[in-house]
Amino acid sequence: MTKEKLDIAANRAAEKWTFRELLGRAAWDVLSRPLFLWTPRQIWFVRRSILRLFGARIGSRVHIYPNVEIAIPWNVQIGDDSSVGSGARLYSLGEI
Repeated sequence: MTKEKLDIAANRAAEKWTFRELLGRAAWDVLSRPLFLWTPRQIWFVRRSILRLFGARIGSRVHIYPNVEIAIPWNVQIGDDSSVGSGARLYSLGEI
């Protein structure tokens, strides 16, 4: 078993996000909490629409509760007749 030496400086210098992704993340971080939390629980279509606007692939009749936290919406795909329950965190650094 060989040990590889980690190049921490190269990792820190590497471009991890495109400019478009950085803008999307900034907009999502600012808008997602108030847009989600201020909508009544039964207004599912509003939260589905917000997520679709940010690139999530959301099926029909999906229930997403107001206090759900989603890290990166364009990495999220939720099928028809699904629900994301109260207090859930979708830490979507990769596709889920």
